[in-house]
Amino acid sequence: MRVRLTDQGSQGDEHRLEFLPDTRIALFENFVATQPSEVLVSVFGQILGIVFAKQLKDYHFKVQNGWRGSTWKVVLLHGNPSRAGPIVCSQCMSCDLTCPIKLGITGHGKEGLCSGDTLLTDADGIHSHPDLRCWLDAQGRDKLIVTPVNHLSSLSEMDNELMANFWKGAIELIKSLHFPTSSQ
Repeated sequence: MRVRLTDQGSQGDEHRLEFLPDTRIALFENFVATQPSEVLVSVFGQILGIVFAKQLKDYHFKVQNGWRGSTWKVVLLHGNPSRAGPIVCSQCMSCDLTCPIKLGITGHGKEGLCSGDTLLTDADGIHSHPDLRCWLDAQGRDKLIVTPVNHLSSLSEMDNELMANFWKGAIELIKSLHFPTSSQ
């Protein structure tokens, strides 16, 4: 399956790229549920190939479902390509549950809440996944953060199995929280 890239230009400090898969499936969760792992790996491998070719380090993805006859798409927002990427500090917020949130956000500071305080667990009603962790956003934004359990310096370190499980698991986590989707 091919993925088409469209460059949407800059909005403020962020630049927007959109990746449109060659599919007629409007809802991302339906795509993930119906496609074999090889297709998921191919689609997201193509997207990551472009990210790495552009040497982006400071970016985040969001998936948007299709609307009125359009298909789902992956939106990539990134800052200045010359930025070094995530803050480098002595602890990883995703790996070390005792990492102070302030340290992970600003690069310094040891007081306050720790990253483990934002981790969602079975007690929160979330379905556990052996390869993934789901977090409240440490900056208080209205989003969830999904990360692999094991540390990765780059998404290029994901093997095919982890990449497929990442997307399938992310949908399972969202559904376990009973978030409304456009199919409801």
